[in-house]
Amino acid sequence: MQRQTTGSHLTDIEWTEELERTLKLRNSDYGGFSNLAKMRGTWKAWVELKVCRDWCDAGFERSVAEKIKLISPEHDPPDVMALIAGRSISIEVVQLVNSGHKSMAAEGEAHSRGDLFKKMQWSKERFHEEMGAVISKKVKKYSDDEKSFDVLLMFSVEPWLYSHQVEQWLPGLSVDVGSTFRIVSMIMMRETANREHMPFFTLHGDLRGL
Repeated sequence: MQRQTTGSHLTDIEWTEELERTLKLRNSDYGGFSNLAKMRGTWKAWVELKVCRDWCDAGFERSVAEKIKLISPEHDPPDVMALIAGRSISIEVVQLVNSGHKSMAAEGEAHSRGDLFKKMQWSKERFHEEMGAVISKKVKKYSDDEKSFDVLLMFSVEPWLYSHQVEQWLPGLSVDVGSTFRIVSMIMMRETANREHMPFFTLHGDLRGL
């Protein structure tokens, strides 16, 4: 991919090792370069575009994904516009991340052992509660202004949440987005070095309708 700029617009970026190292240095707590909470301006746009590109690669056939064009609009929302089969698709990007655990990590607690490690383990109940809270917050934010978008794309930066858990727990998750989002999707961090794409799930709607 190549990065181009036209005015305040960004298109697909060239995701180099140098750029990834730089983003990780700017954003050192858990979640790595994908931690949107610490990103601003062009850096935030780069991360959102990367997340959307990974979603396209995971959620669409290769022949389709290779033709999808991504643009970071001058005015937000939406975070990203995608041109899919000649149609403009609006995408809002949101993280699944526990702010309380992030704060503990920022204060020096390791998320791989001790008290924080125990707190960060997932259950079906916690998954439903936190997923529901993230989606509801986005729906309320935009439904009050009567805004609607094609896709709400959730990206998990939780290190101890695994795709086999999500696959098991999703059937019991109730998603109520009204008319705010046509589709709710989720991608996760890669779990093995050999995995071709990030784990991908559709929580609401149907990508074939895009």
